[in-house]
Amino acid sequence: FAGLMGPESPVAASWTASRPISRFKGVKLDADGRVAALDLSHAGLQVSLSSLVAPMRHDLPALRMLDLSFNKDITGKLKALGLLESLVSLSLRACHRVTGSLDDLSPLAYLETLIMINCRSVKGSLKQLRKLPRLTDVNLYYCTEVTGKLKDLRGLENLQGLCLTGCRRVTGRLKDVAELGSLKRLV
Repeated sequence: FAGLMGPESPVAASWTASRPISRFKGVKLDADGRVAALDLSHAGLQVSLSSLVAPMRHDLPALRMLDLSFNKDITGKLKALGLLESLVSLSLRACHRVTGSLDDLSPLAYLETLIMINCRSVKGSLKQLRKLPRLTDVNLYYCTEVTGKLKDLRGLENLQGLCLTGCRRVTGRLKDVAELGSLKRLV
């Protein structure tokens, strides 16, 4: 993956063959020594999601957390991320060139945390999030193409945090989400 990072990437600098993978910046291993978390935020990635996900799918079967935030040159559709079916946490802050629909994430049945701040080209309806019943935290801050009604979130019984600030195409009343008994934070 180091070859996919920009030349100034602080992450890539720590990824050398002379170091054990446990000392790579942004990598966390599980108890069995497999990569469980990959934080590639600010890595200067210049790649499509499909090119990035293909090796992850095969080489990182234990991957549970993926953070690709602040990689402004990542392109491609969310559908590629749907191949990482074991993900529990996904963060795409400021990945402005990522496209697709929220429905593309429906294969991520274990997903609990979804952060897509300023992913302004992502479309889809809030209703599509109901296909992710384990969601506890959703942040769609300024995902301006996301649509739907707050009542579409009914059924997300584990939802504790929700940010829809700047989602100008989302409508509804606070009482529509008040029925979500687990909700603790609404922005």
